[in-house]
Amino acid sequence: MSNAPARNPLLTEREKTHGDFGEVAVIAQKLKTIFRSAPNWEGLDDMQREALEMKATKLARLLCGDYRDPEHWRDDVGYSALILERLPGGLSGHSPED
Repeated sequence: MSNAPARNPLLTEREKTHGDFGEVAVIAQKLKTIFRSAPNWEGLDDMQREALEMKATKLARLLCGDYRDPEHWRDDVGYSALILERLPGGLSGHSPED
């Protein structure tokens, strides 16, 4: 019999859909490093950078967890939608120059 405390059932369930946290962390951090090395990174505002970093985490979950779970895909799209709401013409699909 083990003296280790029982694992939180929520963590066990999340691991099934999100993948192993350690693996997700490695992939997400590699993606974020790539993002931060891109030429336009410094030109992005805080919300745009945060959206991309959150998308990196969501992508890592897709790659490590259950990629068939539609919630992962909805979350990823949601971060783009938040940025589109704030860009001129973002939701209409027309740029201000049109």
